[in-house]
Amino acid sequence: MVSFDVVSLFTKVPIDAALDTISDLLQRDENLVKHTPQPLSHKPGVVCEIPCKDCERVYTYSENRISEHRSAVKGGDRNSGIAVHEWSSQHMVDWEAAGVRGVEGHLWRRRTLEAIYVFRCPQTSNLDNGVS
Repeated sequence: MVSFDVVSLFTKVPIDAALDTISDLLQRDENLVKHTPQPLSHKPGVVCEIPCKDCERVYTYSENRISEHRSAVKGGDRNSGIAVHEWSSQHMVDWEAAGVRGVEGHLWRRRTLEAIYVFRCPQTSNLDNGVS
């Protein structure tokens, strides 16, 4: 996952105001569900979250790569935040509760949206904090 240094991009803008504005602009399409014939979780261009069954931690990712994350957990991949959390805490991932957090068709904006969600999550399982 690519993280963007939002602090450096918006040096003269309060970080919370910048994140609010970007997030709002990326989430404007209220009719998305109407125009989406298949479940959003199966569409490209989504930002998804997988919660932990045993605590408040959430893993955020884009591109609907849930099978990749299942393999990482099963194989104990130390480069995967969700795998590290499950292994180090002896918790279980709640695969059934995984869901779409946002939708964005453009790669850069989708990765920015993902970084914002990670940055704002008080209990993230991601290995980075989204913006640094």
